[in-house]
Amino acid sequence: MKITKQILASIVYLSISFVGLAQGIEFREGNWAEVKAMAKTENKLIFFDANTSWCGPCKWLAKNTFTDKVVGDFYNQNFISYELDMEKGEGVALADEFKIKAYPTLLFLDGGGNIVHRTAGAMDAEKFLELGRVALDPKRNLAGMEQRYKNGERSQEFIRKYLARLSEAGKPLKEILDWYFYPLSEDDLLTKDNFEVISKYVNSPDSPQFRFLMKEGEAYGQIVTAKEVNDKIYNVYQSHLFGAMYSNDSLKWEIAKAEVKSSSMENSDKLLAYVDTYYFSRKKDWKTYVDAVNHYITNYELDNWESLNRYGWQIYKNTDITDQVSLKLALSWVDHSIQLKNCYANNDTRAALLYKMGDKKRAIKAANQAIAAATADEDTSGTKELIAQMSK
Repeated sequence: MKITKQILASIVYLSISFVGLAQGIEFREGNWAEVKAMAKTENKLIFFDANTSWCGPCKWLAKNTFTDKVVGDFYNQNFISYELDMEKGEGVALADEFKIKAYPTLLFLDGGGNIVHRTAGAMDAEKFLELGRVALDPKRNLAGMEQRYKNGERSQEFIRKYLARLSEAGKPLKEILDWYFYPLSEDDLLTKDNFEVISKYVNSPDSPQFRFLMKEGEAYGQIVTAKEVNDKIYNVYQSHLFGAMYSNDSLKWEIAKAEVKSSSMENSDKLLAYVDTYYFSRKKDWKTYVDAVNHYITNYELDNWESLNRYGWQIYKNTDITDQVSLKLALSWVDHSIQLKNCYANNDTRAALLYKMGDKKRAIKAANQAIAAATADEDTSGTKELIAQMSK
């Protein structure tokens, strides 16, 4: 068959078009041993996307960042890229070998399988490009900074950067923090840089630096903001309380609560009331749980329509809470939520609670009010199903 110039031109055009569509990171096929061999042959680092089939951020990264043309050009030029489900095949053993606890974990390794750099989590194209640049830079990547530390580098600026690298990699920080704080006097601690170190990496209320933050909170509030200081203190004590609660050690739990009560932190009563809601939920003491929620929202969340509605919905969804007293109490929270902001979400919760209480007539009315209050982008199918179910 004779191919005309016009047909030939069309074929060339289509070929170019399909090549243009194939942008983004090109992940190599093969097993782990073969990928390491490729890296040695091509003298490149391996970029290893450790993912799972259920991981939402993994899917987001694959769809939005790995497909970017600039990202693809950079990574295809500089790395052997490889992706693996860490819950299937040899991924299971590799997840254990590399101590992977979060997904996605992004590893950069040499041809021998030694980790040069690592971090976790999804990120946009710009941040992902910078991650690749850091991984290629022996002065900035994790392995390079570990070597600089072993060689005795101890400047404050270096240690701050090293702490960031270790934190991104999920590695222990205590030894490095001790080296950082050891030469500093109390006056030295009162700087913005050192507040940021405390804020990012000091998470125990028993730490000398946290106790200093508590003592000098007002002074730190002049260096940064009072809100930043108070938020840090609140978050440390919150983590401390949850850690004690999940330890299932009643003495540890009581001691942690006593520490918060005796502290000078702002909103300590609010924090204790908030954590109590989780404590009684874990114990499945539902009557006390409802009382604890009522105490918390009545005293601290009465002007927050979303919080009032959220707790009302939780009471509806909890199949162990069926008594009328608890349901009526939850309904009162949702009614107040509607007074603050009349919208689809809280009217829908009101309908669900009324239905659970056995009041179908009022429930149908509330469900119709919910649909009327919905915006164009809100899915009301669940409410319509509830109406259909009640109307039978």
